[in-house]
Amino acid sequence: MERIEGKGAIAGPTLEPWGELWAIDGAGYVINPCDRAHLQGRWGSLVAAWVAACAVALGDRAVGFYVRGSIPRGRAIAGVSDLDGLVVVTDGERPDDVLWCERLNRRLRDRYPFCRAIETSLITADDLINPAKTWGALLKSQGLWVAGNRVTGQDAIATLPPVRPGPALWLHRPTLHQDWRRTADRLRQPISPAQVRTKGAWLNRRIVRAGFELVMAQDQTYTRDLYPCYRAFARHYPERAPSMGLAARLAIAPSTHRAGLLAFWQEFLPWLLERLDPP
Repeated sequence: MERIEGKGAIAGPTLEPWGELWAIDGAGYVINPCDRAHLQGRWGSLVAAWVAACAVALGDRAVGFYVRGSIPRGRAIAGVSDLDGLVVVTDGERPDDVLWCERLNRRLRDRYPFCRAIETSLITADDLINPAKTWGALLKSQGLWVAGNRVTGQDAIATLPPVRPGPALWLHRPTLHQDWRRTADRLRQPISPAQVRTKGAWLNRRIVRAGFELVMAQDQTYTRDLYPCYRAFARHYPERAPSMGLAARLAIAPSTHRAGLLAFWQEFLPWLLERLDPP
């Protein structure tokens, strides 16, 4: 195992070579690998339960239900993968939506303990076509329509413009600095070890994917999988490969070592952010 030495040193587990680069078509656009055929077994049951619960909570506000990430790609791993869900609603997110989403997360995690977390985002149809937002590119490249209401339940993904590796797919790079500061502030508060693991894993996943976003346009490749993200970054920045490898390992096997996490981020992220957002 590699180790970042110094105050609050921290080590992660061995990083296994898992994951893949996604196919790119002849015009250079990302080919969405998601398919309904992958919604089988317990993961398919989880998605169906999520749709049913959201439909009850949202009623006629809900227009369409989408999932993204490893589950609709058929690559979900028990204890590692999340359910990333997105609901298109007629009126956008309301303040009270946060509470029922949190309750839904807890209820589904108790019922389906193999899923690490459930994330539900509520957006409008206009958000999908707004070039200032990333929702359209996200669904076009890695989303799957799973349900809609009987009046307006069409799949919007087919109508969205295709995307190439590059700025349109910068899903983590623009907010990494704020994400770091917010997460570090939480870790300095009296939170539980489980919360430390959750917050740390969340930020480390974003670090690895933001690092890949730094190089994907040069390589003209795309992936969400952590190992190929790390490998692509390491080819361009071999001197920083140990740090990015540690971020990838800590994203997969989270740590409760607060001081170590904070020291690691403080050592690595200023360097990375300088390259993600040059003056």
